[in-house]
Amino acid sequence: MPRLLALLTVMALALAVPMSASAAAPDQIRGSGLNEGWFDFDVRVLVRDGDARGTLRVDEFGAANYDIDGAVVCAAVFGDGAVVAAARPEGSTTTRVVFLALRDLDTTTQGFDRAAPAFSVVPTGQPLDGLCEESLWLLGATEPLDDGDVRIRDRG
Repeated sequence: MPRLLALLTVMALALAVPMSASAAAPDQIRGSGLNEGWFDFDVRVLVRDGDARGTLRVDEFGAANYDIDGAVVCAAVFGDGAVVAAARPEGSTTTRVVFLALRDLDTTTQGFDRAAPAFSVVPTGQPLDGLCEESLWLLGATEPLDDGDVRIRDRG
């Protein structure tokens, strides 16, 4: 009987360790909104251990510089702010990476939620997964939304 109990204890510990490591809640980025005269957006992203999964749609009014609708290639969360990006082919040798910087401020005394798109053109084949962390400075360029809501949960 003691051997069985020891075996069950070892099995329980073996199963508990991987489950506890993966049980950490992911960072979350969700929202939709409008900056009248410039753009509207919708974003739904989960970030776990630097791996981003979700979608980003940005529609620029009267132009197509920031237009994107697809899977995210990276996301970085920092407190009440986040930068999310998706990519589209720009030409035969380049890729347009469209970023959306977001701030979740409506639950603070800092005012309305904020957002702003930006883009960069990079060589095709360049790794994109680190670009959002390198672009957290975009949080300083966000503008108040005319309508919408942003929710960012930084679990880290």
